[in-house]
Amino acid sequence: MTNQEIQPGLFGQKHSSRDYTKAECWGKNQFNSSFPASLVAYMYSKNVEPIYIKTNKTNETVHSTIGSDELLGIDPLSDDAYYNYEAGFSPYEMFYQGEREKIDLVMMNNKTDALLSGLEVKLTALPDNTTKNLTESEWGTEIVMRPPTICFLVCSICANYESPKEKEKLRKMLRNVPQINHWEEINEVLPNYGKMPTTRHLPCPELSRTYF
Repeated sequence: MTNQEIQPGLFGQKHSSRDYTKAECWGKNQFNSSFPASLVAYMYSKNVEPIYIKTNKTNETVHSTIGSDELLGIDPLSDDAYYNYEAGFSPYEMFYQGEREKIDLVMMNNKTDALLSGLEVKLTALPDNTTKNLTESEWGTEIVMRPPTICFLVCSICANYESPKEKEKLRKMLRNVPQINHWEEINEVLPNYGKMPTTRHLPCPELSRTYF
């Protein structure tokens, strides 16, 4: 019986765009998206469903669960699952003009190359530094939003208004959005915040699936 060398890797990721034999694939920016994906796969192997936080039509926060296979669009342990990191997501590209953004994780079918889901991934701690001394019911976590994430949220909204009637409804709502040239500048966004349509007027259950 011979000893086989065990190659570096992450649980469940049989096929991935990252080569975990290379040191750079274990850096912070890569690990922040690779590890949560494997954690979801591990939870699936243990029949534990991830927590699914979303808003309902009255803009109330709802805590539920979601199957890992539903979240990723495929059995995460399947030989057909391909974890494609920092990749383009063509279903959203129709909404872009100019340079296309890359999304953190695109799940694909390894045999057909079909795109199954596009996910922005955030790895954070609970509690964070500002809530660590509070009671557990008051713990909170910091989530840093990068500009492309906002683009993907907008694309997700557009993708869920498909029929001509729904598109016209979306156009009417967006006419109320003020002209803002620099969405990353709080001094431009904050004075106009109250003029914007809220999630109360943009029911879109798929938005929550942009994250895990």
